[in-house]
Amino acid sequence: MKSTIRNSFLSVEYRLWQVLVQANWVITETGVPLTAVAGASGTYTSLDIPFPWCFLDSNGLNPTRDRVKIYENAALVDPADYTLDFRNRTVTFKVPPTGTVTADLDYFACSVIENFEEEQDQVNSVPMKIARMPLIAYGLSGMTGIPFAIGTTAIDRNYTLIINASCINDGQKKDLADDLVTRLMAIPLLDFSAGEFLTSTGEANLGFDATEQQVSHFRVSAIRCSFPDPHRGGSDSQKHRLVFSATLKNVV
Repeated sequence: MKSTIRNSFLSVEYRLWQVLVQANWVITETGVPLTAVAGASGTYTSLDIPFPWCFLDSNGLNPTRDRVKIYENAALVDPADYTLDFRNRTVTFKVPPTGTVTADLDYFACSVIENFEEEQDQVNSVPMKIARMPLIAYGLSGMTGIPFAIGTTAIDRNYTLIINASCINDGQKKDLADDLVTRLMAIPLLDFSAGEFLTSTGEANLGFDATEQQVSHFRVSAIRCSFPDPHRGGSDSQKHRLVFSATLKNVV
């Protein structure tokens, strides 16, 4: 079993992707042209879509490949004939295609990444400059703990969850804030030792089972959401920012 701290980070990220699905931060497009990736034989990507392809089912529960369909010359390609990298928006064919490649797909309308180093100016950091908005950057700023009860080894752990989000306009910022405040009241704690929701190559892990791998829930309190002024030197696209924080507790 992975460390409980690692499980905590992954549980928060999993919940954020869930929130995007459940709050309809997903876009559907058909006939999306895919372009060959230079230097990567048989690999194609969606240049016009800057966000990860959707890898969770319509309930936002478990990984699925069904929300991406690949075509060659308008003929549906057997999913067994290619692999997908949902994070990096690529499809790699076992046999390089010779025709025109397109896709019908659902993709997230927002990206999720782990937070940068605390010492960095979040707005001026490299990830923020190259990322497309909206973007959610999450992190757990350490952990404190106290014995849960006399005579036991259990520890009541406390984490501080910090989310920095940058949006493209004021309305989007407020919509995202509403969804985070409402939906992060419930964050399941999962055991990822049996597998994560995406594999190391970005494929949907079809063996992941959120129900079977859930071991507990975080107790969420002290929720706070603020809208800070733009950082000096920040670009126009990073002016609409929100900072969400909460205390997460669980006993291990």
